[in-house]
Amino acid sequence: MSVLERRFRRNEKQAISPLIATLILIAITIVGGIVVYRLFLNTSGILSQNLHATIGDVSLSESTLTVSVKNDGTFNWSMASVKINDATATLTGQPNIEPGKSAGMVFSIPSEIDEPTGGILVGTAYTVSVTVTDMAGGTFVTSASVYATAG
Repeated sequence: MSVLERRFRRNEKQAISPLIATLILIAITIVGGIVVYRLFLNTSGILSQNLHATIGDVSLSESTLTVSVKNDGTFNWSMASVKINDATATLTGQPNIEPGKSAGMVFSIPSEIDEPTGGILVGTAYTVSVTVTDMAGGTFVTSASVYATAG
C-alpha cells in the first residue's frame, strides 16, 4: 500500500445514510416553505387593506338629500363631505362606519345650489359626491347621479 492509500484509509469517515439525508432535506424544505408562506400572508394582509365606499341609495327632493353609504373597504372611516353639483351639503356629525356596514343620512340642501330658481329643480339630474376619510388621513371619493323629486 502506498502512502497515499494509507492516508485516505485512515481519514475515511462514515457518511450518513441516504435515507436520513433525504429526510433532513425534506424537513429543511418544509420549514423554509412555512417561513415563506407566513411572510407572504402577513405582507399580503397589509397590502390588501383599502379605503372604499359605495353609494347604495340616494334621493333628492326640493329640501333634503338622503344618502345611504356602505363601507366596502377594510378600514373604519367617516364622511368628510357630501356635495351636490360641487355645493357642500350640511353635515351634522360624522358617523364612523365600520367595514361591511352601511349608514343612511339626511342632509340639508346647500343654499349655494346655482339654479335659475334658486333651488333644486324637480326632474333635473344632479351629481352627488361623497368623500370619506380614514384615521390615517386617506381619502376616497365616490359619486352617483340622482334626479330630483317633488316633496
